[in-house]
Amino acid sequence: RRARAKQYTELLVETPGLRLPQVLPETSSVYHLYVIRVEHGGRDDLQRHLMNRGIQTGIHYPDPIPFTPAFAHLYQTTFVHAASAARTALSLPLFPELKPEQVQYVAECVNEYLVGYDKQKKQTGESECYI
Repeated sequence: RRARAKQYTELLVETPGLRLPQVLPETSSVYHLYVIRVEHGGRDDLQRHLMNRGIQTGIHYPDPIPFTPAFAHLYQTTFVHAASAARTALSLPLFPELKPEQVQYVAECVNEYLVGYDKQKKQTGESECYI
């Protein structure tokens, strides 16, 4: 898993509008999941794009814990960062049998979508505003 996660990171690090998993230097990760944050173009649209290319992805935490019925009564705030993470997080395929060429294909498809989105945005003069 670590080798495939490293490969994903190397292949996706320059992709516009994408936030990759971060691991502190003095720590290590087993990479149970490889979760990206889609900041441009929309997580759901990227998920559809990948599904159309035969790539299954996951949305493991669609609702922040404070928004679930069991906890909603405990909180009186909006949890902006949790809500943002829930809207943008997407788990890419990652399992022990995953082959390097499969990671390469997934990364190519992610880049295809996000680089295409970035080019379209520049051509149309669209801008995004983050609050």
